[in-house]
Amino acid sequence: MGYRSDVCIAVDNDGAEILKLFAEISPPSMRTLLSEAETSTNEDCSKYMWYSVKWYEGYEEIDIIMSFLGQLSHDSWAYIRVGEETEDIDIKGDPYSFEMSVNRCIEW
Repeated sequence: MGYRSDVCIAVDNDGAEILKLFAEISPPSMRTLLSEAETSTNEDCSKYMWYSVKWYEGYEEIDIIMSFLGQLSHDSWAYIRVGEETEDIDIKGDPYSFEMSVNRCIEW
């Protein structure tokens, strides 16, 4: 089954347009990953959300997305990954500018 994470990426409008063009020239695995995301778009940004995804460094499509984000200016994107372990949270970019945050709660 493997280790699973919830992942959200947000990019401003310029970044979203570049991401669409970039996906067209990327390997099929990258297009598949983007097509599997839940998306939300407003006048300021586009967000991509994956639930229970295997988000491993070394997977081609993951490396491509992370490399792409690294090329954008720090304030034009955000990334949050929440793993299965309580302390396994990875935050990059500027999530608060995109109204993204982590909220852990107890469900019973």
